[in-house]
Amino acid sequence: MSKLSFVCAAAYMLLGCGEKVNVEVHCKTTTGSTISCDVVQTAGKAEIEACWDLKVTCGNGAIVTTPRNCQKVKDGKTETYVVPKDKLIGLEACGGDKAPTMELLKLTLDGDNLRDVKTYALPPEGSGTKPGSGDKPADSK
Repeated sequence: MSKLSFVCAAAYMLLGCGEKVNVEVHCKTTTGSTISCDVVQTAGKAEIEACWDLKVTCGNGAIVTTPRNCQKVKDGKTETYVVPKDKLIGLEACGGDKAPTMELLKLTLDGDNLRDVKTYALPPEGSGTKPGSGDKPADSK
């Protein structure tokens, strides 16, 4: 799989005590044919479990999926979850010259489905482009 960065920013969830908790899930493919996901708690301190499914469409059109992925995070920290190669279903058929695309599906926080989930692909590191800006360099006006 070509290297691809991806982020899913999850909406907030109100806990019993009324605390607003924001979680972002940032996933990227690695050189070792794994997918590494950072689960970032951007607001709140309460422990929360984020779960998601991943779907990668390879350059040749092959689909790679993962079983349910879950990671707990608390205290405004970042926790990393690595999807190992043996959990990437369909990886052997993945190929092609085009960059793969990745979708984060069925995101939940503590089991609740989220309605306001924003997902977008990040440009490759060092490319100088912003997410959602097309081919426009980050410093262009």
